Amino acid sequence: MLGGLTARFFMGTYTGAASPFALMPLSPFTSFAIHSLGTPYLACADEGNSGKATVMKFTGGSWQLVGIAVFSAGGAAFTSLAINPFDTLYVAYKDSVNGIKANGDV
Repeated sequence: MLGGLTARFFMGTYTGAASPFALMPLSPFTSFAIHSLGTPYLACADEGNSGKATVMKFTGGSWQLVGIAVFSAGGAAFTSLAINPFDTLYVAYKDSVNGIKANGDV
């Protein structure tokens, strides 16, 4: 495991840390975004599953999978997560199986 992500909340002072994101080995290709209601999301290459792309959100005190676990065809690099004004998530990444071309998923 290359490391983990720990979420902390700031309300004038930092509150206790939320559950560390240690569900899977993370790659250096991790992207983080916050939904309009304050829910944090992250997209990353899951090194425990051949580096394929996955998205998770922090809700109810723990990290939950969003959609299917690993959705890219091959190893994902340079993941980038964005949320539009209507709260639709978009993930862009470089996929090692598709000729190292950029891909996008919702």
